[in-house]
Amino acid sequence: MNADGFKTIQEIRKIVGSKTTIIIIFAYDWGFIEAEARAAGANMLISEPLLRSAPVSAFERVISHAQAKKSAPQTFAFTGKRVLLAEDNAINSAD
Repeated sequence: MNADGFKTIQEIRKIVGSKTTIIIIFAYDWGFIEAEARAAGANMLISEPLLRSAPVSAFERVISHAQAKKSAPQTFAFTGKRVLLAEDNAINSAD
């Protein structure tokens, strides 16, 4: 991820606010960019290849972490929620 990627995260965060979860899917070991990505506004990073359960598990971890800060646990349903997946690599884009 380059400086443009971190800028993009910052811009998305400005638009969507703090209540929207941003999860970065990274094809390589993301340990070296984690601090900068979180500082830019990402809630979590996960690695490719992406298994079907990975995004759901990532959202559940982010939500559990947020609920741990509250006194009363809340249940979360994915029904009616929207997820945006954006690809930044032209080779993976459908023409």
